[in-house]
Amino acid sequence: MRRWILRRQVPVEEPAPPAGPLVPLLLFALTAVSMFVTALAATPVELFPGETPGLLDLLARLYRNDQARAGAFAMAGSLLAILATHEAGHYVAARIHGVPVGFPHFLPLPFVSPFGTMGAVIRMPYPVRDRRKLFDIGAAGPIAGLTLAIPLYAYGVSISVRVPHLEAIGQGVELGSSLLSLGLERVFGPPGGAETDLVLSPVAFGAWGGLLLTMLNLLPVGQLDGGHVATALFGNRWARGAATVHRLMFLAFLLLAVGPGLLASLRGEGFALVPHAGRATFWFVWAELVAVIAGVPRANGMGPQARILSTLALSWAGSSVVVRTSEGMTALWLFAVATFVGTDLAQAGFADPGLAHPSVEGEGLTRSRQVIAWCTLVTFVLLLMPWPMAA
Repeated sequence: MRRWILRRQVPVEEPAPPAGPLVPLLLFALTAVSMFVTALAATPVELFPGETPGLLDLLARLYRNDQARAGAFAMAGSLLAILATHEAGHYVAARIHGVPVGFPHFLPLPFVSPFGTMGAVIRMPYPVRDRRKLFDIGAAGPIAGLTLAIPLYAYGVSISVRVPHLEAIGQGVELGSSLLSLGLERVFGPPGGAETDLVLSPVAFGAWGGLLLTMLNLLPVGQLDGGHVATALFGNRWARGAATVHRLMFLAFLLLAVGPGLLASLRGEGFALVPHAGRATFWFVWAELVAVIAGVPRANGMGPQARILSTLALSWAGSSVVVRTSEGMTALWLFAVATFVGTDLAQAGFADPGLAHPSVEGEGLTRSRQVIAWCTLVTFVLLLMPWPMAA
């Protein structure tokens, strides 16, 4: 909606009123179903030895199994509660400051996402320019979500079990660890030595997903929660910092893909790219998705859809095909990814305009807010998982 004020002779934008609750409620319900079905499908198929039922038949059988159904409810319920608490933190903080805000939109993504969702987004009609309001709204979500995720993970690991390492090889998905998760496992988890693996309970897996999504949200880039916090803390000069963090995401991919093999060769164990390159693909994919969401252009003119498809194709080739064949094919794949990434970096230069947060103004943060902001950024470090997930 636009109106014209003759006295000032400038057009003034009136923010559109936030949408009603119908679509957000529908998306929430679809996300809950998507998360439950995805969790149900992840139940170990050992429940049906010697059989390979189709997907619908498998889901029907698992739903009739009390253990599988309870596990799916526990996993999906714990993660959904964390996500809802996270978004409620943003929503309440915005309402307290009188900032127009819509209801959170949850994003269902069955089977493609290991959790059945891509999280949620909460939309405001216009950017928040005031640094103190921006900080309160941006930090409220992660803080609120962690107040539930941390105790849920602590409880979840307390009811988890440890199995001998050889028994766990080839079973399920290998999950990454952060300093925070390792600390919680040390305090609340069952005892066990280096020769054992911790098999997470459904509650712990759901809470682990909440910790992972919080880590991603706290990346100090663009308009992610971490970008809000960093911009509120450092002001508009953080634009270059955001671009640097984005570069470090690509660097993390390359170091994690090649670094372990180099260390092994220095120890005399022989250089190996497999399986490290495939496990490191996470950072390449997430760096590209962040750039697409932020609207950073590509030099060869690819649109966002083509860019996402290219990224997913390279990811699939690396994690599912190439790195399972030979060192030579893996090296060629890494060269292809490096070329793909290099095109991005050459186009964007040092400061990505799309990754820069909208400009802010007003007074800097109060001393108490500065302390909380630094604690929030330190929490990102505590949540950082070099290798989040590997099959």
